[in-house]
Amino acid sequence: MSVKTDNYTVQLLIIFNDKKEILMMRNQFGWHTPAMRSDKPQAIRESIDSLAATIGLKIKHIKLSGLYTHKFQGVKDHTEVSYRSYFTADYDEGSILQPEDKNIQYRWISIKEVSAMFHFDFMKNRQLLF
Repeated sequence: MSVKTDNYTVQLLIIFNDKKEILMMRNQFGWHTPAMRSDKPQAIRESIDSLAATIGLKIKHIKLSGLYTHKFQGVKDHTEVSYRSYFTADYDEGSILQPEDKNIQYRWISIKEVSAMFHFDFMKNRQLLF
């Protein structure tokens, strides 16, 4: 009997506004940029636009800004290294829709403050944003 591998894509989205701020998301892991995890075939542009729309925003000037690998430490169901991509975009219009889940919050944060806030070390160490 073969074991089914969890095959999914993770895409991080870094949205800049004209006030030199970045949209950040806080959840049980801490602060990071919004991300989507998908295990279904979907066009990249469609998935990025869908992620932004879920937050209540429209974005423009989307571009692939980098690829990296990540391996969770101490998580039994994530034993493999995963490849991830991150995209940058500019805020176009809309207002942040805060989720009903009070453990999740979105907020614009100045670029200067962002690096110190990241929960994940790979985001702090890789200077993904600058």
